[in-house]
Amino acid sequence: MTHIDQAMTAALNFPLTHVAARYQQLYDLPHAELLRHERELKRYLVLRSRLRGATLPTPRVLDQLWQVFLLYTRDYARFCDTLGGFIHHVPSDAAPTQEQHAENLRRYGELLAFYEETFRETPPADVWPPVDELFSAPPEREVDWRTCTFSCRADLD
Repeated sequence: MTHIDQAMTAALNFPLTHVAARYQQLYDLPHAELLRHERELKRYLVLRSRLRGATLPTPRVLDQLWQVFLLYTRDYARFCDTLGGFIHHVPSDAAPTQEQHAENLRRYGELLAFYEETFRETPPADVWPPVDELFSAPPEREVDWRTCTFSCRADLD
């Protein structure tokens, strides 16, 4: 098993007990949905750790859970250590221009392909909306939280 395989296994098995309880309290989710969101956030952060320095779109539901995870700084720092360095959450400061929106969609498509390559399965569409759904939503229109993405940069120490 390679180092990254060991790191990925450690990250995917990392307990998020307090984080999950807080997230479930805030968003009133069924337990099965909570477990899926937790799994997908861990997978997202694994992908981010492998794409160092890349600016990547973040599905909103994962961003919400990620923000709760950040509240538990010691746990979050330990989790990041399993992946080889701290993953900073750097949200966008403004709404994207049309060009930035198009670039976000392109990168998001690449991220979905990387997900499939890494985990050898299609990402769940209710957490990771297909690119064609995002193309139909102009950036100036309010969209459903499941189909909204934000652009964050993954900086690793």
